[in-house]
Amino acid sequence: MNPKTPDLLARVIAAAERTLMKPTGDLRRREELERLADDVITAKDWPTDKPPRLIGDWTVLLVNMLRRAEREAPLSRERALAAGLAKLILEYVREDLGRALERARPATTENGR
Repeated sequence: MNPKTPDLLARVIAAAERTLMKPTGDLRRREELERLADDVITAKDWPTDKPPRLIGDWTVLLVNMLRRAEREAPLSRERALAAGLAKLILEYVREDLGRALERARPATTENGR
């Protein structure tokens, strides 16, 4: 696992929580999501030492739904659909973050050292 994986997943989750709490359509937030999308697409191809791949299609789909929720008009059907899908996918990405943190934890011996 790439050591940057937990940080990137945490950034995706933080962005999702902000957008799902209140999508604003703010240009800065949309630009942040564009950069995050680029980072996630790059990270999707990082080599992994053991399955499952922690940054994959679910992560890409989540960021894409967040981008769409920020771009769409307030109270539009498209924004509601994008936000609803993002909420569902967010749980999978949270699980991936938990696995990434577990993998990143230093191994201990039987004595706990």
